[in-house]
Amino acid sequence: MHGEISPRHCKRICDFGVSSLDLLARPWCKPDDFPAMKHNVRIAIYNELAAAGIEIPFNQIVIHNADDA
Repeated sequence: MHGEISPRHCKRICDFGVSSLDLLARPWCKPDDFPAMKHNVRIAIYNELAAAGIEIPFNQIVIHNADDA
């Protein structure tokens, strides 16, 4: 598979966000394979989280019109 993950990689929890655990993933690949590898890793992470029933929190922004106040 193009952009396949090498067995040599780094993964860690790098920070605690407001409503998240910020993960660090550094898989190895050839430079030409980077765009496909980046996509494949993100999709794999998303699919694994979804399969485990884990939802990704997204910030919610509420905008009020000053004229309505």
